[in-house]
Amino acid sequence: MKKYLKFKFVFLISIFLLVMRIPRSSASGFRLYQSFQSSALVSILTGAPPCGELLAGKSANAMENPIALDRLSEQLQEINEPVEINILTFNVWGVFRLFTESLDKRVKLITTSINGFDLVNLQETTVVETKDITDKNNFYPYKVRYDNTSLLRLGSGLSTLSKYKILEEKFLLFSSCLLPDCINNKGVLFLRLEIPKLGIVDLYNTHYQSMPISTTHRLLANKDFEKFYKENNQDNLTIITGDFNLTEKDEDYRDFVKKFKVIDTFRVKNPNIPGFTYDKEKNSSALFMAARIDYIFVVHNEKYNIEILESKIMFTEKQEELFISDHFGLATLLKITKKGPGI
Repeated sequence: MKKYLKFKFVFLISIFLLVMRIPRSSASGFRLYQSFQSSALVSILTGAPPCGELLAGKSANAMENPIALDRLSEQLQEINEPVEINILTFNVWGVFRLFTESLDKRVKLITTSINGFDLVNLQETTVVETKDITDKNNFYPYKVRYDNTSLLRLGSGLSTLSKYKILEEKFLLFSSCLLPDCINNKGVLFLRLEIPKLGIVDLYNTHYQSMPISTTHRLLANKDFEKFYKENNQDNLTIITGDFNLTEKDEDYRDFVKKFKVIDTFRVKNPNIPGFTYDKEKNSSALFMAARIDYIFVVHNEKYNIEILESKIMFTEKQEELFISDHFGLATLLKITKKGPGI
């Protein structure tokens, strides 16, 4: 026990000396020095008396409390412990049979193909057959299929499958639309998740207006989305994905990036690759054009170090002699480190 206490005491002294050596001329160094000087760091993490009292010998009881010291050690280690999150966004082409092909077969293939990620956001899980993608998937413990079907309109088509616990769910219906998109109640699905070592993470899933002439409606969608985002924003790590039906050359893309201050994960990781997610030349199920219209964005946040380990196009090859959607999927692997207090 004495050796244990001696080790913990040396551990605290080491932290003290480390902080004292940080140049206080820098803003971060001065803040860290102030935090330690006022005993805020240790008091907040352990609930123990201030370190000044510990080092002065005024609180022998705290030094004899290995639980509090263990907690301090664990918290300090976790501050800089990175977490990897593998995210998939995918429009699954789950529409009426008249406008799609091999729906039942594709649903079965999709249900297993999306396994292995941490978070999966799907679009166009619209018709009832696509319920199997969430209902019959046993890989993910937490699932949401947001079906807001009304009398004359189909549902949002948005679904999410998650390894992490879902704490909260909300939906925003876009204020305007243009046919044929008015057939669906399109909008934004918001989920608040709890991710170990990161805490609360906000996840958005959306499907924008699809017609090339819908720029005005997509700009209005950006405005609707921005208001919704501000209502939910608690400065958590925020990930936004979906089928935006816009390209990075478009006005509505630039407007979105400016409003949300997002990182376009694929483009940052692949500056010289087109990254088409809808491509008639490579996918016989696609009807027209070649474009990058599906995205995984991360909102810039000073509380986190965000590293994009990988971002790639998925499901570009046929399975059992067919493409599983008219879109390709997009997957991004993030490495996220939560910064420590006062740093």
